[in-house]
Amino acid sequence: MGMDGFDLKKGFTGVDVARIDAARTLAESAQEINVLMDSSKFTNSQGILQFRLEEVDRVYTDSGIPQNIAQALEQAGVDLVQVPAEEE
Repeated sequence: MGMDGFDLKKGFTGVDVARIDAARTLAESAQEINVLMDSSKFTNSQGILQFRLEEVDRVYTDSGIPQNIAQALEQAGVDLVQVPAEEE
């Protein structure tokens, strides 16, 4: 699932209420919750709570994720999968 932002205290956030409702409905019957998120969105804490940190099993992102957030995810038991960030 795609997310719009992240807050260390709240968790993963979104800005589209209809999309958040749809994602939460799908998650109810899912065996795992996997998040796909560009590393730049980890510094955006705006939005409505979509998933608490402890609800997420795995996060796919690029290697630009801030180190403190990567550590927080791993300490929370989230499997963090990073791919090399594109060079500009």
